[in-house]
Amino acid sequence: MEFPLGVFSIALATVILPGSRAPRGTGAGTVHRDARLALRLVVIVVLPATAALIVLSGPLTVTIFHYGKFDEHDVRMASLALTAYAPACSRSAW
Repeated sequence: MEFPLGVFSIALATVILPGSRAPRGTGAGTVHRDARLALRLVVIVVLPATAALIVLSGPLTVTIFHYGKFDEHDVRMASLALTAYAPACSRSAW
């Protein structure tokens, strides 16, 4: 859950939001514009990553875990858990 949050959201916030500190009297327009830009960029990056994680959950779990005492049933259950967890990961990045 921390991976998309750390890689995408915090990195974008670090780059975009310091520029939105508008001097007093200039209005909140730049803050809203920068926040919309940041949200748009997070959606563009995180949604495809979530879809890829859902689609590749099977091959990922087989590659990482299918050895030793981790049998087919365990791989399938871990794959289902990763599929269910992927949308929560993208939600944490927002």
